[in-house]
Amino acid sequence: MTLPWPTSLKVTVPLMLLAFAAVLSTVNLLYHVPRAEREAEADSRKRVTQEMSRLQSTLEYLSLKGDLVAAQHEIAVLAHNHDIMLVVLADERDTVVAATRRAWLGRPVADVLPKFDFDQAAGAIRDRRARVTSDAVDNALYGYAGILMGHEREQLRPSRSGSLFLAYDLNRPKAEARAHVVQQSLYWAGWVTALALFMWLAFHFLLTRRTARLVHAAERFAAGELGARSGLHGNDELGRLGRAFDAMAAEVSNTQSRLRHDLAERARVQQALENSEARLQQILNNSTAVVSVKDTGGRILFVNRQWENLFHLSQAEVLGKAEAEILPKATAQELRSNDLQVLERNAPIEFEETAPLDDGLHTYISIKFPLQDASGVAYAVCGISTDITERKRSDEALRVSEASYRAIFDAARAAAESVDDVETTDHRSSDDVLQQRPLVDLLRI
Repeated sequence: MTLPWPTSLKVTVPLMLLAFAAVLSTVNLLYHVPRAEREAEADSRKRVTQEMSRLQSTLEYLSLKGDLVAAQHEIAVLAHNHDIMLVVLADERDTVVAATRRAWLGRPVADVLPKFDFDQAAGAIRDRRARVTSDAVDNALYGYAGILMGHEREQLRPSRSGSLFLAYDLNRPKAEARAHVVQQSLYWAGWVTALALFMWLAFHFLLTRRTARLVHAAERFAAGELGARSGLHGNDELGRLGRAFDAMAAEVSNTQSRLRHDLAERARVQQALENSEARLQQILNNSTAVVSVKDTGGRILFVNRQWENLFHLSQAEVLGKAEAEILPKATAQELRSNDLQVLERNAPIEFEETAPLDDGLHTYISIKFPLQDASGVAYAVCGISTDITERKRSDEALRVSEASYRAIFDAARAAAESVDDVETTDHRSSDDVLQQRPLVDLLRI
């Protein structure tokens, strides 16, 4: 769970502990206050019942003696008890004969006590037992009892019956019970708060302070400070976590150093490779030979500038295409057949290949060799072709010239031999022989 505002364990932990103390005190109040009020009401009910029994016996004795003055005094004394709201003694005609208020004397009891249940009073008179009921609205106890009364003085003989009514206020006992519970709750709340503060101090030194160090170290490490360490010690979970974090940070720092070194070395190698490729590209582009590289499927991977000039196609236009797509069918088939021979032998082979160009058919001497990966498997064929068209034409002219010279020589030799034969048979003149001899010797030479 995340809070909507920035918080810290230094704040949340004491707040949680104080909230726990407050909740505990509140629960204690909500549970014990009603219970204390019920106990106070039960104690008050017991006291009221005892007081009703005492009054019943005392007033019966005084009424049987006919000493209403003493009965009135007994009831008037109860007026000084602040918990007793009223006490009323009524005769058989329900007329007040004694009460805590003198103004009620001689008045009907129904007018004086409108909240009393006179049916319960009648039942109490019949049973001659004190009854106590509670009223939650007025927060009071109402007591009823029947009183035996006599007519003549000094004659303890009951001749009539009266009613005793008592109202007891529960506010003070309940308030005292609540105050006692609140006092106890505050007392325990103080102890719980002190315990919470002590626990907060323990949490602060054992948890929050060390956690803050770990968080601070993690934040510094995340910000790029690879030397940040928590420095936590101990054998508890935070101590082990701190040591694990420091070990991880050291490993990451070493890995970062190695990675930076590797990246720098790789960048250097990449730069050297790019320079080498650039030099090779420049060499191939400025070469008069036709250079091309094709993969095992016959698709063009590279052509140099001489190839582009001869076929009037740029490298971007032919990359990824087969020769059958850009060259005549016969030429493409011848070139592909030679490439397959190189791939099959996996060794360099020299071919004499022809290609139709703008000024006619050209002949090339091609050295084709496989390009192999680290495992020795051929993945492409490179061809370097040199145009020998002019040389072949010169060789052909030389061959024709040699054949012509050979025919002339053979004809001259035959003529010389014929002259010798004529000289022998016809006995030509010496002057003619002398004139023809040097020519024969020249032809022999």
